[in-house]
This record gives sequence, C-alpha cells and structure tokens, in this order.
Amino acid sequence: MADWQNATLYHFSESLGTDEWAWQFLRRNPEYRADWHWFHTIWADLEADYGCPPGRDFQQWERDHRAYREAVNEQGETESLLIECWIGQKWGFYKFPIDPDIARPQPGAELLWRPQAHIPQLVQVTDQDWLGEDHAKVAYGFDLSLPMAAQVDQAKRFLLMLQKQRIKQGSIRLEIPQQRRHDWTRYLRYLDAEFQNASVEEIMAVLSLDDVTATKQQAHEMTRTGYRRILTGLTTNE
Repeated sequence: MADWQNATLYHFSESLGTDEWAWQFLRRNPEYRADWHWFHTIWADLEADYGCPPGRDFQQWERDHRAYREAVNEQGETESLLIECWIGQKWGFYKFPIDPDIARPQPGAELLWRPQAHIPQLVQVTDQDWLGEDHAKVAYGFDLSLPMAAQVDQAKRFLLMLQKQRIKQGSIRLEIPQQRRHDWTRYLRYLDAEFQNASVEEIMAVLSLDDVTATKQQAHEMTRTGYRRILTGLTTNE
C-alpha cells in the first residue's frame, strides 16, 4: 500500500476507471487478502503434486478434494466449486484471482469483473425494515391484474425523476468516479493508514478530519459491498 501521508502518491486516482476503482477497494479488504493467500498456497501445493500447464495431470487434480470448496448458490443449495471458481464467485470477478499486492492490474485482461445484477426487492405490506430511513430505497406499487408494460414504463419515468430530485437534495449520491473521486481517495488513504497502524490522532491530523467514525465506516463498507455498487455503472441519464 502507498504511504498514506503523501497525498501526491494518490494522484493515480485521477485516471482510474470504474473497474479499477472497484479493485482499489477490494484489494484493501482483509478478508479478500486472506482468501487470496489461502488460494495461492493451495494452488501452489496442487501444482507441486500434479504439475503446471500444459503438462498438468488434470484427472488427478480434479480428484483432489483440495481443488474444491463449498459455496451456496442462488437457489440456496450447497455445491462444490473449483477453488478458482469459488473465489471468483465470492468476490465478483472472472479470470484468475489477482494478488492484492498488484496495484494496477490490466482492465479487461487480468482484471475482469462479472456483471453486477440489479435484483428488485419484493416489499410486503408489513415490511418496513427494508425501506427504513434510507432515501436511496423506495417502494412502488404495481397491479398484476393489468398489463405490465405501461406500468413499468411509467414507474421508470417516475423513479428517474425521484432519483434526480433526491440527488439534487443531497439525500442520495451515485457511485460515479468523476463525482466521488475526492471521497474515495480519502477512503483509500484511511484504509492504508489503518493497514500501517497509524493512530487515530495522526489520521485526523493528516486527513483534516474532525472525527474518523464516518470515514472509517464508509471506507470499510466500500471494501465489502461498495466496490460492487461502483461496478453497476449507474448514471443520472439512464
């Protein structure tokens, strides 16, 4: 990680694309780093036993229980996946898992993300927990006894209008690199400061923060789920 106290070392963020921003946060996730080191160790052991391409003994490799890890699929069923598929599914990318110490993997080659699906939430009449006080969430009513196409078109127009209103009011913010670069760069510096065991007082002084609580919460959230929101590529003119 970079020297978090030196702001000039983070000027690279000016040229980051959406997929690269997502990587910057994921590579700073301690759980991902642990998963990658586990994967790398197992993979090296398997290659030591069965060889590397093109001379790898695939049949023996695929019979080895170390080559698999259990995961829960979209249907809620447990299945065994090859470890390279398991780690990709868990963290949302294709291709071979990337060493978190690689700062700038090549997008589209080394770095290739899976499509991030938008799954609408079916909100029940009594379900208030999902909406809560989050201005980014809204429930909209449909009549299933009527044709859906016109209802969906009307809902889209209404939701886009509401989205623009709430953005203008400042109650929600889209994960768009051009608009969020300043905040995201601060989060990267905070995460690197934590990684380097900097004190709270030092972080507050260098990053000009009155309190680290909000920055800490937001930075960690970006490493867990926020990086996936970046990948949705949302815009205000859809």
